[in-house]
Amino acid sequence: MKMFKKGKMLSKKTISIILAGLVIVAGTIYVGVNSYKEKNEANQFETREREYKVTRGNITAGVKGNGSLKFEGVKHNFDEEVIIGEVFVKDGQNVIKGDKLVSISEKYLDEKLEELNKDLNTAQLALEQAEGSKRSTVLSNDKAWNEKVQGTKSQYESQKRGLVDNINNLNDRLANVNTQLEEVRKQIDELSAKGEENNLQIEELKVKESALLSEQSSIQGELDSANKRLSNLEADRQKQLESESNEYTANSEINNININGLDGAIASAQEEVNKVQEEINKINKLKESPILYANTDGIVSAINAKVGDKISAGVSIVDIGESAKVTAELTISQNDIVNIEVGQEVTLEVSTYQDEKFKGKVTYLNLKSNSQGNSTTYSATVELEPTDYKLLEGMTVSAQFIIKEVKDVIMLSNKAIVLKDGKQFVKLKNEDGSTTEVEIQTGFSDGKNTEITGGLNEGDTVVIGG
Repeated sequence: MKMFKKGKMLSKKTISIILAGLVIVAGTIYVGVNSYKEKNEANQFETREREYKVTRGNITAGVKGNGSLKFEGVKHNFDEEVIIGEVFVKDGQNVIKGDKLVSISEKYLDEKLEELNKDLNTAQLALEQAEGSKRSTVLSNDKAWNEKVQGTKSQYESQKRGLVDNINNLNDRLANVNTQLEEVRKQIDELSAKGEENNLQIEELKVKESALLSEQSSIQGELDSANKRLSNLEADRQKQLESESNEYTANSEINNININGLDGAIASAQEEVNKVQEEINKINKLKESPILYANTDGIVSAINAKVGDKISAGVSIVDIGESAKVTAELTISQNDIVNIEVGQEVTLEVSTYQDEKFKGKVTYLNLKSNSQGNSTTYSATVELEPTDYKLLEGMTVSAQFIIKEVKDVIMLSNKAIVLKDGKQFVKLKNEDGSTTEVEIQTGFSDGKNTEITGGLNEGDTVVIGG
């Protein structure tokens, strides 16, 4: 190969010398450049400064927790047993208050109403029979007693009338005899006063007097006997009335027992009528409003029935996570759970809104441990304060459970504070750019920032490095 068209060719030795020289020069340049670069970088490191502002704000210390958001579930159900006719929502659907959720089968309501009307007729018939049985029993008892009492009364009155009539008749006869006797004796006295010539007539009158006295005695005997029979009749009647009274009391107790039993049957029958009527009223009310509506804004978290399912009264058919009441279910380490209590304030960060802080309070602590391997954790429920941000169930969240917080204080980053001989110092930057070492007094610290209680003012600049 020709190196030049003119002149002599360079020898191999000469070429080797030239190449060696070039390598030495290049190495010298590289070493020099790198040495300059390293020295320049070292100077820059030594002279680099970092500035920190003295600011005003809050310093918070607490323990951490992580978890996810959860909506407070609101259950929606009918108060009566129903069969589902139609479902208007889907799982996970956003709903607002007043939206249709499900409806009741119209066929079910019609069949149920027909069945209840039959039951009502049966119950009403049973009630009528129970009431009729009571009326019949009461009337029968009253009739039998009245007939018995009336029979004894009639017998007594009949006997009394006979005795009274006889006594009255005897009294009349006795009065008549007494009148005749009085007249005969008067005649005897008048004749006796006129003389013996009237002796025969007087004897005749005396015979008549004797007969009247005999009749008077007989009538008086009959009258005494009749009065005694009347007295005995009255005494027997009094005993009879007492006996009837005792019998009436005993019968009344027995009748009351029977009537109470009948009243119980009537009450039971009436209760059944009322019960069936109440069920009919409920079904009629369902027919008037057969649709279940959402009573809150939120997201459908569960649909517990499908078309054709029979659902018992009070059983939730649709669960809605109420977006206005958001909670966070948080996991806490076993070392930190002892520092948390119900009512404690919490600051939360939702992953979707990393630059925003949300406030809340602990509403529940689950002190049952959850162990996985060598890790033991516990859980806490935190209710978030209302917010305009759109939060969704399941969003991940981190939380700080506030143990201590100082508000509206002057504070500085811990990185800017130097400890010397048990005292704390900072380099305060002056207006001309120079720095002055200043001793400061501090208060509460969260490990990142420290409260400044003396030596610095809000707005000061502190320098480290340089």
